[in-house]
Amino acid sequence: MGSLQAAGISHKAARTICSAKRKSTRTVYDSKSQKFSAWCKGKEINPLHPSTPQVLDYLEHLASIPLGHNTILTHLSALTSCSSLLEGYTDGSHPLVSAWVKGHRAEFPPKKIMVPPWNLSSVLVALTKGDFEHLTEAIMEYATYKVLFLVPLSSAKRIFEVPTLCIDPPFFLERAHFF
Repeated sequence: MGSLQAAGISHKAARTICSAKRKSTRTVYDSKSQKFSAWCKGKEINPLHPSTPQVLDYLEHLASIPLGHNTILTHLSALTSCSSLLEGYTDGSHPLVSAWVKGHRAEFPPKKIMVPPWNLSSVLVALTKGDFEHLTEAIMEYATYKVLFLVPLSSAKRIFEVPTLCIDPPFFLERAHFF
């Protein structure tokens, strides 16, 4: 909001403009902007009017930490939302900044997480047979496995959370004593 006011926009208008983003986004952006300001302070750079080379140096600094590509993009979005135009461009659309982003993604492609495929229907059918049913007759160990599987499955808020259920150590210890 300070950069908007520095550009001559009134406090009230700047507050309205900042309200265009959700509160959670503003919180994240404020955190990223504070990190950028701290970095600028150490280099005696005006964080409200960074040059293109200074923005690129900051992105390189973030990459050297190392931060993930998407995290760096969040930092760049935060800069874009609060800084003035950079040589006529917003920070994110400047040709050199765009080229840096593409280059960084090419150098550090996102890691693909390969989750073993499994069929939820088959698992649920298996939980209704054999050692898992009837609960009054089930071995406590199998009843515990069933509960430990069904509770996270039923509480997953997003579909992508379901494949992350994992029985590999250290998340699941075979033959662990629960009681």
